[in-house]
Amino acid sequence: MSSEPLGGDFHSTSDALLVGWIGMVASAVHGIALTVTALFSWRRTRPACRVTADTERSSVARTFTPGGRAERVVGSMR
Repeated sequence: MSSEPLGGDFHSTSDALLVGWIGMVASAVHGIALTVTALFSWRRTRPACRVTADTERSSVARTFTPGGRAERVVGSMR
């Protein structure tokens, strides 16, 4: 092999391969970090519980208005 540069930015093919592998590994690590971040974000922002139609077990409460009429309030704090 001659000692002259092959052209481009790298002096040998092994230098070019090394830079290529470093770039691929860096891209893979970045993709994994983005995936983990998205999963934690989805998990953190999902609803804590669902409102069910069963009035005994759901978070539906009855409140009374000043006129005496009962209203159903979903998700109220008791």
